[in-house]
Amino acid sequence: MFQRFVLAICLLVLFMAAGCGSGDGMVEISGMVTLDGVPLETGDMRITSSDSPVSGCEIKNGKFSVRVTKGEKNVAINAMKIDGEVESVDSITGKKAMIPKFVPLLKGASEYGELINNYKISVSKKGDKFNIDLKSSELLKK
Repeated sequence: MFQRFVLAICLLVLFMAAGCGSGDGMVEISGMVTLDGVPLETGDMRITSSDSPVSGCEIKNGKFSVRVTKGEKNVAINAMKIDGEVESVDSITGKKAMIPKFVPLLKGASEYGELINNYKISVSKKGDKFNIDLKSSELLKK
């Protein structure tokens, strides 16, 4: 009886481990986002295509790493900058405080700082590296 129990547990673990592999068609890619050759301090990236789920990641010190499916992808980059302060009221306590006011860094961005489908990449294998160099003369809001 005990042997059957151990065998059942081993089979269950084996099946669960098989489901956690790379059979989902996703591959890890990475790269660098720069602004005039200098790493973008912070931002977010969204990667989309018509035939796969949306992937996203954070950009820190210009670097990003994300899991995506192979194929042609549209890349949207979100970058904000601090432009003064605004007053905020805590909805629970009613206390007022000054907080940073964030505005889109990039020209043509939505009010949330996002550039929709401005860049295209082609993912062919695990470990692909992509470098995106934003140009301030074309993108910076005045």
